[in-house]
Amino acid sequence: MVLFNLSAWLGGLDNAHDTAEVTLRFLNGMSEAIGNLTTIGPVSVVDRNDTTMFLFRQYSGLVPIGARYMTATVINTYIEPAGAAPNEAISDNITVVLSHV
Repeated sequence: MVLFNLSAWLGGLDNAHDTAEVTLRFLNGMSEAIGNLTTIGPVSVVDRNDTTMFLFRQYSGLVPIGARYMTATVINTYIEPAGAAPNEAISDNITVVLSHV
């Protein structure tokens, strides 16, 4: 068995409502999705208490049998009203660690 650990520092700026999240998908040898999509985040303005900061998020699980590839996707969701600043969701140090059990 192989375990994975997906982790990232996710956050935003000041009182911006924009959110950041990371998804991890495993693929078989034919590049077809297998297993469940894993998501960490989003980190909201409430989580950050209206301040600029990163919060650490992580999730661990089993790599699906037959997985040969994986894709990690950062999703920054823009929630501000029209005319506001650009997307202010932030992310850093996105990591996937595989370990044999």
